[in-house]
Amino acid sequence: MTNNPWNPTDYDARFSFVTELGEELISQVDPQPGQRILDVGCGTGHLTAQMSKSGATTLGVDSDPNMIATAQREYPAAEWLVADFQELNPEEIPTAAFDAALSNAALHWMPHQATVLRNIRSALRSGAAFVAEMGGSGNISTVDTAIRESLVACGLTAELPNSFFPTVAEESQLLEQASFRVDEMRWFPRPTPLNQGETVADWVANFRAALWNELPASTRELMRAEIESRAEQAGLFRDGIWYIDYCRLRFIATAI
Repeated sequence: MTNNPWNPTDYDARFSFVTELGEELISQVDPQPGQRILDVGCGTGHLTAQMSKSGATTLGVDSDPNMIATAQREYPAAEWLVADFQELNPEEIPTAAFDAALSNAALHWMPHQATVLRNIRSALRSGAAFVAEMGGSGNISTVDTAIRESLVACGLTAELPNSFFPTVAEESQLLEQASFRVDEMRWFPRPTPLNQGETVADWVANFRAALWNELPASTRELMRAEIESRAEQAGLFRDGIWYIDYCRLRFIATAI
């Protein structure tokens, strides 16, 4: 659901906090036996598989074929689909087929948000819950500023991949326009520590891989040093640990 080329092995081994921080969303979905639940931007499928333990039937959807291949290998009994909710074909997901939907740390990689929300609503029955967490206004602004300044310092021109970090008002309006009722929504800062030994530049190489992979190999070490220097000056390195300046939006909405 993004043009970012993900590395499933690194995603799970080095940045597993993304999945772990999303686990509490499952209790808000409250999966029940016999329900059909959609996971939008499922990544390597761990949350999808957890929901299926309740007896619910789950469908994990992600646009990255490598992520889905990993999910299929880890959880072969579950249902998986490579598809992009920004460009969903009508036949890919049946209309009004699902009793609930979950999305963790994925919607912000889908800048065509209005289309995404309409497609999710189309897949849900009336009264279905949609529970999600995504990047909100100000998300990774310090990291992205360090990237932009480092590109200039290195004499490079490259664009950051598209992302969408809305305010509460912006996302609420889009949900309502897509025929959802917003039941709860909150914005909150969540500075998140990386694992020991991981740096902010390692995060950039994975979560901004579309940009990183375009850089000439000869410049990557210089870029790494520039990014880390600027991020440290901005306060993202404390007590020997690197932090990412996440800001999140979490919401519960109902299909109407």
